[in-house]
Amino acid sequence: MRKEETRESERWLRNTLLVGSDNTPSFEYENQTLTADFKKVGAEILQKYPGTKLAEDVQRNFRAFNRRGGKRTKKVEVWRSNYVNHNKPNK
Repeated sequence: MRKEETRESERWLRNTLLVGSDNTPSFEYENQTLTADFKKVGAEILQKYPGTKLAEDVQRNFRAFNRRGGKRTKKVEVWRSNYVNHNKPNK
């Protein structure tokens, strides 16, 4: 049971770090660009934890935004939705 709880906590944290949450959105409402906090945390993960699965996911996330001028677009939302759906717990 503990292993399953740990795995679920990791999944939740990973999704929150990469996608945000209702009360901590990853995009600025006014211009639909990534918030400074999300950019900062992402850069710290890349610097402190290179070669990890989390750093790899952060890098993919940044690439998805950068390909679209750093803005929230339909393609970015599709990528984010696919990411979250791929990281759902196995039941």
